[in-house]
Amino acid sequence: MTLSNKCLVIMIISMMILFSSIIVGIIIEQRNCKFIKNDLPKKVSNISQLQIFLIGFFIASIIAFFPIYYFDYLGDKNIVIKIFKAIILAMQNVLRLVTLNGEFDNVKNFMNDTTIINEHLGNIYALYLLFIFIGAPVLTASFVLSFFKNTIAKMKYFFKTKKNLYYISKLNNNSYELAKSILSNKKNMVIFTGVKTENDIDADLINATRRLGAICLRNDITMLNLKPNKKNIYRKLYFISENEDENINKAFTLIEDIKKHETYNNEKTALYIFANNIESSSLMYTIKYQEPTFKIIAVPKSYYYSSINTCQKSLKIKIRRVNINRNLAIDALINTKDNIFTTAKLTDNNTKLMNVLIVGLGDYGFEFLKNICWCAQMPGYILNVNIFDKDNTAKEKIATHAPEILQYNGQKIPGEAYYKIQFFDVDVTKEEFITKLKEINKPTIVYVMLGSDDLNIKVAMDIRQYLCRNDFEEGLQIPIYTIIKDKLKNKALRIDHNLSKLFSKDGKNYQINTIGNITSVYQLASVEQRSLEQMGLKQHYSYVAKILDNYFNTLVANLKQENLLKDDYNFKMEMIEKCNLSKTLMPIYTKITNDIEKIYESFEIIKNLNALLQAIKDINKQTALLNDLNTIINSYKDDFEKDEYNRNSSIAQAIYLHFRKILNINDTKSTRREYEHRRWNVWLRFEGYVYNDKISDGKHLAKTHADLKAFDDLSSEEQTKDNI
Repeated sequence: MTLSNKCLVIMIISMMILFSSIIVGIIIEQRNCKFIKNDLPKKVSNISQLQIFLIGFFIASIIAFFPIYYFDYLGDKNIVIKIFKAIILAMQNVLRLVTLNGEFDNVKNFMNDTTIINEHLGNIYALYLLFIFIGAPVLTASFVLSFFKNTIAKMKYFFKTKKNLYYISKLNNNSYELAKSILSNKKNMVIFTGVKTENDIDADLINATRRLGAICLRNDITMLNLKPNKKNIYRKLYFISENEDENINKAFTLIEDIKKHETYNNEKTALYIFANNIESSSLMYTIKYQEPTFKIIAVPKSYYYSSINTCQKSLKIKIRRVNINRNLAIDALINTKDNIFTTAKLTDNNTKLMNVLIVGLGDYGFEFLKNICWCAQMPGYILNVNIFDKDNTAKEKIATHAPEILQYNGQKIPGEAYYKIQFFDVDVTKEEFITKLKEINKPTIVYVMLGSDDLNIKVAMDIRQYLCRNDFEEGLQIPIYTIIKDKLKNKALRIDHNLSKLFSKDGKNYQINTIGNITSVYQLASVEQRSLEQMGLKQHYSYVAKILDNYFNTLVANLKQENLLKDDYNFKMEMIEKCNLSKTLMPIYTKITNDIEKIYESFEIIKNLNALLQAIKDINKQTALLNDLNTIINSYKDDFEKDEYNRNSSIAQAIYLHFRKILNINDTKSTRREYEHRRWNVWLRFEGYVYNDKISDGKHLAKTHADLKAFDDLSSEEQTKDNI
């Protein structure tokens, strides 16, 4: 092989290494984005594109400079020494390049030596080396700048120790709004993870994020060394990528790491996983049932201090799935100026008709339909829902997700929920839309939830025009709500919190209300739903109070049988302000009394407990009683805290009671039970459950329930459970 051919081979090898480093960097970055990096070693998967390209560039440059110095030592007989010298000098020249001190003279002399390399190949080789000369300092500057940016961010992260820590897995427009909301409190610090280079994310967004005072780190959220919790300092992690599978996978990975570190695994750590789809709710239970659980008991049947499994759950952190669609639907239901109840029209038979028009049965529309149907089960109110959607499978969508909803649609069955849903397959952009609108009774409230902001605005305006044509004043008063996500468009269209600025040529306002803008949807309060959780927890505690009442009644009966209490002892009547207990029992007693006070929202039951403990006297039986109480309370607290089904059920009941109070519903206890059961039937059916009284073990897997039937068909015991 001639010297020219050898130079050609070396140049090709160098170029192949250079381009390979680019390809490898892109592949690893894509694998990281798709979160398939579990297949890669941890150290490799944490290398950035820039680092990979720098390594490839350095190796390719050494190989490219190698022949220049190798042929300087052609006279040396020892080939090993000759190769070694050439490599060392090539490395030295590359290092000089990155410090802007490279010399091109050696390259020119080598290329001009036609005894080594021919003229055409020499020109190509010179151009390639010129590219390396120019690229080296540029890459060096990029690396140094990136290094210092990340180093400064890490210093800010590690030295700010007295702030609540909010980690966000992805920087995007949604998470930026969330960060703005979080940083409105000066006690909080936001750390964005996975922010690698300005090529990955819009540079304007990164700069805006830094101006907020947030810290941007290159490390992925799963590879971040979390700071230990300090007293009164909270740590929250938000998995907020548009890719829901990525959010769940990263959360699972981090949970496995958290289990191994007691400093992280505590009540002051919370994970919020953004996932709307139905499958994600099942995956949340995978987390729950990987842990040892309490044995949930209602009342010990044989002996009040019976053996109970008291093993603690090893996972102490708070985990929540954030369903943005559900949050928006509930927020629009309870926090807007108009709702399905305030707009209902009185009919001739003294009932109020809610004639709801929903345009678009996508993800948002389906959530609205669900919440409207169960919330509308009020005495004296009738619900009709008209759904307009060009997708002729809208009805099939409901039948798939909630099989029994259509089965009871429009059916007037005593003791059963009533609602009437009509479907119209129509393209809202065509004339047939207005024609179909004429076929329904005038709506009392309208929700427009289509695929884009512009289409939502157009259709909302079309509906307003139609409503005003027959009776202008009445047509203008019917509330229309539409989703506008874009915050700039939303800001431009709003006069106040909701009302739009859309005016006609004669200066009349279209009276279109906007909901769902990105700023309000990603407010911290909207994301975490703390106020709703508090409402739900209060409702859940009312259920726990019934369990405890039953427990105390059974306990007193057992103690009377053992002659440890007088036959005329009455738990509710006997009260002592304080009781004398041994020091060993005081910690668990204090914890229990604190919990009981929250559950009952009263100190009276604690006085009853004090009297009971005083009457028992025996320390072993006192210990058994307190242990039983602690286990029961923890079991039912976990029912709310760690079970999404129970938590959402309690929140739905709390919202229903909220509206009952606002509407001042004054009915009998029996009627109240019946309508609560109607509401629960619709709520559970929309969760996908169907009636089946044959399955007990595994009913939630099969999504069946024996009580999904008319109130009158329930046993008296089951009817009592509907007390609210």
